[in-house]
Amino acid sequence: MRPDINKVPSFYKRYVEAIEEENIVTNLERGKVDLLAIYENLSEEDADYAYQVDKWTLKQMLMHLIDTERVMAYRALRFARNDKTALAGFDQDNFVDSIDPADYPLSDLIEEYKAVRQATICLFKNMPVANLSKVGTASGYPMDVVTLAFIIPGHERHHLGVIRERYGSIF
Repeated sequence: MRPDINKVPSFYKRYVEAIEEENIVTNLERGKVDLLAIYENLSEEDADYAYQVDKWTLKQMLMHLIDTERVMAYRALRFARNDKTALAGFDQDNFVDSIDPADYPLSDLIEEYKAVRQATICLFKNMPVANLSKVGTASGYPMDVVTLAFIIPGHERHHLGVIRERYGSIF
């Protein structure tokens, strides 16, 4: 099942469109392999690198991916369980700015990423297909569960592209 692109909020369309495979779990597993192929080969020094002064380091980008996945999976869980409470948005910059990545060894962040991804895989692997079409409101937009399931790996794919393009010289 794929999201109806005409019902996807415009900000998220590029993430949903980046995913070709319909199988949610396959998308999450592939994204994990692709991300770990980069991050597990970084040195601590490289992980603290940002290609520009005002850009995130690779650690900050990983923290952002972890945080965003948690938020999107939480939204999916709430909507799938018939919670009609409108959910607030989140400011990604405040999330990243609230933590000093130097306080976290890269190995700890990789471990956290793996745990969050495994939890997300379990959430969708065990979710009844009928629940994928359930709708809730987040950041002021109606969104169904399947859209959230595609945003997670699509968002990750977007950032992996940025990493390859902007940070590729370090690996």
